[in-house]
Amino acid sequence: MLRLAWLTLIASFAYGLPAAAQDWPNKIVRIVVPTAAGGPADAVARIVANAMTPLLSQPIIVENKPGAGGNIAVESVSRASADGHTLLLGLSTLVSNPIFFQGSRDPKELAPVIQLSSGYFVLLASNQFEARKVSDLLSLMQSKQGGVRCGSSGGLATLACELLRLNPGSNVTIANYRGSADAIRDLQNGEIDIMLDFVNSAISSVNAGRGRALAVASAKAGVQPFPDVEAMNVTIPNFEFYGWHAIFAPRETPAKTLAEMNAAFNKALASPDLKSKFEAASLDVVGGPAKTLGDRVELEVNQFARIAAQAGIKPQ
Repeated sequence: MLRLAWLTLIASFAYGLPAAAQDWPNKIVRIVVPTAAGGPADAVARIVANAMTPLLSQPIIVENKPGAGGNIAVESVSRASADGHTLLLGLSTLVSNPIFFQGSRDPKELAPVIQLSSGYFVLLASNQFEARKVSDLLSLMQSKQGGVRCGSSGGLATLACELLRLNPGSNVTIANYRGSADAIRDLQNGEIDIMLDFVNSAISSVNAGRGRALAVASAKAGVQPFPDVEAMNVTIPNFEFYGWHAIFAPRETPAKTLAEMNAAFNKALASPDLKSKFEAASLDVVGGPAKTLGDRVELEVNQFARIAAQAGIKPQ
């Protein structure tokens, strides 16, 4: 009996695990995605699930629960058993939704596990729009007859348009769209002057000649694939907007389980195949401790709340 216990101890260290068996996972793990199957978020979830499967003792599956701007999936995970087997693929809309929609959960009501990816947004300009650089845009926001027309197709795009409108002396009108495809169509036709779009979609629009990259909404300029495009926040402070994917768990999930999940996801993010697929989608791999995700959420909650307060936005 002693010899068996000793061999078990040796085996546990041989696989890099502590002597005590890991508690997670002990059944199927579900990643709940707040969008329909086939979209970008769904693709990210499946890439991660495929990378995770060889690392776990249990299957990991993707479950799509679209609707209510992602709130159906958020509510589902929030009410799930806090054992680490029902997880949320959280998007940046998790932070912006409470600003626009009544009944949206505060993202701090979920436990951060890990930030998977990050990608910046791009301020696109119509080919007919006179501005060729940020200084031109600022001048036109103050002088153009009828103002500058900014297309909005979601929470982050609305906040970006509002931030431009709040710039002292600016005349910016906001046109709301149900989706970015409609906004891009009107950008191409010159019905709107500018719009914010995620980098991957922006690449397609620029390559197809539907618009121009006027500025990047990242922390600094010189980012791929627009290395020669200015950063908007040099002129308008805090004009930074990122799309991201992250894993969240129910708030009461034990710290030990959260740590085990974070370690497993970090291993999956080190996969060369995963990195290659993320790069193809213009996503940077993030990873790291749960605090990295917690800090990102905290930063954006404060940033978006300031814009909303100044713009007079109230949840509907």
